[in-house]
Amino acid sequence: MAVKTWVCMCVCCRCSKELNQWEVLTEYGNAKGNTNSHLVLESAWRQQNYWAVVKDAVSQVTSNITSQRSVIPVISLQ
Repeated sequence: MAVKTWVCMCVCCRCSKELNQWEVLTEYGNAKGNTNSHLVLESAWRQQNYWAVVKDAVSQVTSNITSQRSVIPVISLQ
């Protein structure tokens, strides 16, 4: 059931991008339990007056990359 839901959301996101429904994508990216910083960043920079959201999304994405980099050396040592 979870895979079916995921596929439906991927299709909905792709359709929303093609229809330029960036507000919808920003709301979905910020939804509770489903925070997606990359989607928020991609959709927020395309909207007017969303630079504060872009700034927050960039900081979240960069902090995720930094935390992932600290995990990679530990995994490679094993």
